[in-house]
Amino acid sequence: MLGEFDEDELTKLKDLVLTNKTNQTLIKQIQNKKRIPSAREMEMFRGIIREQISTQKSIEIPKDYYDNLKYKIDIIITGEQIDIASKLTTLQTILQVLGSNPTIFKDPRTKKVFYEILNLVGISPTNFQEEEQSLDEMVSQNAAKVAGSSPRIPTPTPQPSSIVNQQTI
Repeated sequence: MLGEFDEDELTKLKDLVLTNKTNQTLIKQIQNKKRIPSAREMEMFRGIIREQISTQKSIEIPKDYYDNLKYKIDIIITGEQIDIASKLTTLQTILQVLGSNPTIFKDPRTKKVFYEILNLVGISPTNFQEEEQSLDEMVSQNAAKVAGSSPRIPTPTPQPSSIVNQQTI
């Protein structure tokens, strides 16, 4: 499930879980020791919990996390009027960008801008995330071909002449 989120969303989700677990630990410490932990102890708890969350492959939302949630719903109707010509132009532009700069996914900043552009035009960036691995492999294979296998141009060797011109003086 974590693969469905981009870097920013995943960081926000992990921070929310970190805050919740840190607060739960604080409450348990107060109940057990009958005192409020110092700032240093809290940072230690927070560091331990952050380390646990970062090593997990999945994040479990605590059971009572949504108990005090106030609902707010935005309904966005998409696809009501799709301009096919505009969509095709956008896809062609994206293809040109990828063709001219296949390493666009290497830099996190350009990757984020590229995904934001895709999101704004109504194309899901998750479709491109699956292709990043194969694109990286193609780029590395092409670089290996260019670097090591350029053909040598044969140099012409002089042929012995069968006709010898002689002049008589």
